[in-house]
Amino acid sequence: MKQRFLQKTVLAVIMMVAVLFVYSQGGPPPPPPPPAPPTGVPIDGGVFLLLEAGLVYGARKLYQEQ
Repeated sequence: MKQRFLQKTVLAVIMMVAVLFVYSQGGPPPPPPPPAPPTGVPIDGGVFLLLEAGLVYGARKLYQEQ
């Protein structure tokens, strides 16, 4: 009877230690941080609109001189 109790106790301790090892492992690593935004300002349509306005203004001035 005492041997049966000892077997059950040892088995329970082994199972508890195994469960502790399984649950003590950390989860998956966190995902990497997102990439940094690009530096500098891209040239967009606003620059071309300004260039067109300058060309139109210059052409108008040339036309008015004649």
